[in-house]
Amino acid sequence: MKRLLLLLVAALAACSTPEQMYVEEKAAFQSERKAVGPARFDSAGMASLPALWQQYLRVTGFENQPMHQGATILWEQSYLKLGMNREWGELKTEQYNHVQPLARSSWMQFQSMPLSGRDLYRNGYGEMNGKLFHRIRLIHANNKAVAQSALITVFSEMMLVPGFLFHPAVKWEQINEKVVEGTLTDGGFTVKGRFYFDEEGLCRKFESFDRFYDAGKGVYQKQPFYVFIDSYKAQNGLRLPYAVRALWQLPEEGAFEYYRGKIGSVKFD
Repeated sequence: MKRLLLLLVAALAACSTPEQMYVEEKAAFQSERKAVGPARFDSAGMASLPALWQQYLRVTGFENQPMHQGATILWEQSYLKLGMNREWGELKTEQYNHVQPLARSSWMQFQSMPLSGRDLYRNGYGEMNGKLFHRIRLIHANNKAVAQSALITVFSEMMLVPGFLFHPAVKWEQINEKVVEGTLTDGGFTVKGRFYFDEEGLCRKFESFDRFYDAGKGVYQKQPFYVFIDSYKAQNGLRLPYAVRALWQLPEEGAFEYYRGKIGSVKFD
């Protein structure tokens, strides 16, 4: 019995915590970096984008700024609902989005219970990982539905890290004076999403029908998925998304808002 306990302790000690996984993945993305897009967000470089994205880069202050290839996003507030009828749980959240390789890793720690998690997308692989006390694995999902959904998450955040707009894996089409549709192909997946803009040229909503909702018991269903940017905030001469909400539109239950937060800072590199 004593030997078994020692083996268990050793195994737990060898396991990476979600925070460690996030830090290691961020470093790996940066070490594999390949530059994408022009050297600066100048008029010549932006000319390849639809007019709405060009206007977005101007009104948010990116025009004539150096191109970035990644960003660390720190949330000053973040909340998650683990189910339609569950209470909101407060999180500590940090994430890293990287342009090429097209990748994302995020780390979340519940403030009211000893549960932390890490979400990953990289080259067609997606993974959700949740652990109790940082070590004991409680949640682990890495199937194709999870991977495609993780890719959609990257897609939905392109207005946060607009270096993504120049990625060769994205094809853009302006639908009308307020809507741009994108088709993103990566890691064997092809997904679509629409970005909606207001009169000023700020992106206010993302919409996709290619993300999978986890209905429980191993069942994943494509359901309409939305991200709303309710407000923007000034940071270092830029206007960046601030108050953000994510929700599903479910066929019977209706709108299920499961994530909301406010972004404290975006550190580009």
